[in-house]
Amino acid sequence: MDGDFGPLDVTVRGPGAEPEVVVVAGVHGDERSGIRAVNRLREADLDLQRGVAFVLANPEAIEAGERYLDSDLNRVFPGDPDGDREERIAARHCVRSGACIATSVTRVHPNRRVAVAP
Repeated sequence: MDGDFGPLDVTVRGPGAEPEVVVVAGVHGDERSGIRAVNRLREADLDLQRGVAFVLANPEAIEAGERYLDSDLNRVFPGDPDGDREERIAARHCVRSGACIATSVTRVHPNRRVAVAP
């Protein structure tokens, strides 16, 4: 049932096959600053000491420029594999991320820099 939306937008960088840290943005497709921050981190030449997954959580809402398409992804975790679109996305993210450290980048003040440190 999860085939009716696109693949998860995940980029894994750093040592190891499985990430120990997950950085998430785009839970709400209209929060552009976090999305830009994650995309910059994906492209940056980082000296990562652990595997890091950079995730844009709701790619179709991002593409549409909408907060969400069916229901608020931020309100449906851990999700439901048989639920609506966002509930299925949440369930897939929870299965994929497993037991690791996760942080979400949402609104970033335009005059402040975002720093990610080990």
